[in-house]
Amino acid sequence: MHKLEALRDQILAQNPTDQQGEAIFAEELEFLLRAAPGSGKTWTSCRRFIWRGANWPYPAGGLALLSFTNAAIREFQTATVKIGRRDLLSDPNYVGTFDAFVERFILTPFGHLIVGLSKRPKLFIAPRPGDWNNNKLMAWTEFKGRKKAKIPAWEIIPFPDNGKIAFKASKVFGGKKLQLSGNDPVKELMKLGLYTL
Repeated sequence: MHKLEALRDQILAQNPTDQQGEAIFAEELEFLLRAAPGSGKTWTSCRRFIWRGANWPYPAGGLALLSFTNAAIREFQTATVKIGRRDLLSDPNYVGTFDAFVERFILTPFGHLIVGLSKRPKLFIAPRPGDWNNNKLMAWTEFKGRKKAKIPAWEIIPFPDNGKIAFKASKVFGGKKLQLSGNDPVKELMKLGLYTL
C-alpha cells in the first residue's frame, strides 16, 4: 500500500487539474476522456495507464495503451520511465500505435487464415521489381478523365460497408469506391504472403 500512496503522491506532484486527477484516479475500468486538442489528453491518459497498471488486480492479462501517433507513444513511454514504472511497458501490457497493435496481434498471427496460407504474412513495404507488371496485382478503373487506369493492390483500401468488405482506391488514385470483379488484386497480394496497412 505504501508504494501506491507514493505513486499517487508522485502523480499529484505533477500538478494535474481537478478534472485530470479525477480521470487518472477513477476506479471505473472504462473511462471516456473527451477534450479539445492541446488540453492534456495524452498526459492524462498516460498517468491513468500508470495508475491502473500499478493497481492491476488480475493474475493474468494486462493493459493496452494505444494511440494513432508515434509522438504520443514516445510521450507515454518517456513519462512511464520518468515516474519509475518502466515495468509497465512490457508484457503483459502493450504500449504502441493502433497500426502496430493490429499488425502484431491480429494480422501476423491470423492473416494467413484469410487466404488459406500455411505461413504468416509479411508487411508489404514497397513494390518489388515485377509487381508493377503483374496484372493479377492490378485493378482497373476510370481515373481523372482517362478511360481506364491500373490501380495496384497496395493502393487499394478495404473498408466495412453494410456488414461486408468493400474496396476503394487510395487518395493517390482518386479515393473512389471500386468494384472488384473477377481478379481480386488484394487477395492475390495476400496469396503472396503480403499485406498492407
